[in-house]
Amino acid sequence: MLTDIAKRLELHKVWLETGHENGERFIAKDLSGAILSEANLSGAILSRANLSGAILSKANLSEADLSGADLTEANLSRVNFYNAIFFGVNFSRAIVQFAFFSSKSLGISEVLKQDLIARGAIFEFANLKGADLRGVELSGINLTEADLREVNLSKVNLNGIDLRGANLSEADLSGSDLSGAKLSAVDLYDPRIANLSGANLSGAILSGIDLFGVDLTGTNLSGAIVQNTVFESNLGVSESLKQDLIARGAIFKDS
Repeated sequence: MLTDIAKRLELHKVWLETGHENGERFIAKDLSGAILSEANLSGAILSRANLSGAILSKANLSEADLSGADLTEANLSRVNFYNAIFFGVNFSRAIVQFAFFSSKSLGISEVLKQDLIARGAIFEFANLKGADLRGVELSGINLTEADLREVNLSKVNLNGIDLRGANLSEADLSGSDLSGAKLSAVDLYDPRIANLSGANLSGAILSGIDLFGVDLTGTNLSGAIVQNTVFESNLGVSESLKQDLIARGAIFKDS
């Protein structure tokens, strides 16, 4: 019955869960043509599922088991496949523009990896300079030391993401959710300045980084760890916020 419902209704921004089998999540095996855009299918068991022609754009399939699944002609644009399993998956004619894969995804051969990259897929730790990642679900992903210069991450969910040591110079992070993110040793300003206006940095780890000139207009810094974080020439920092940040260990060079 779930298969019929999935094919008739648009499961938009939902967690699709049909029950539990041996303590694990599972879903119906025949979802050909199903509309699952923006669905949260993290950890779902999709092994040998028929997803041919399905619309999965912007869905979260992190840690899902897709072994033997048929993704022929499926729309996988901007899907988060972080740590998913792909043994025997059929990607024939699938749309993979900006789909995000782990560098060491199980079941992805080097030949398949290069084919997916040629079709617009993104692999962790690859050179992502200038990529438009808007609409990609990236929360919790490890992007330590990644080259993210000039990347567009505006309004992207980056909750809990690990960006330690990443180069984010001239990246657009405006309006993004960076709550709980790890940003220690990140490069935000050299040679040009990143945009963090309207971003949610609540609870983020910002200790020891240099925020010289970074736009912080409307940025939420509540609960952020700012010990030895350097602020200077920042838009959007009121006097009250400045004093609060200093009390939490921040350094203001323009004081």
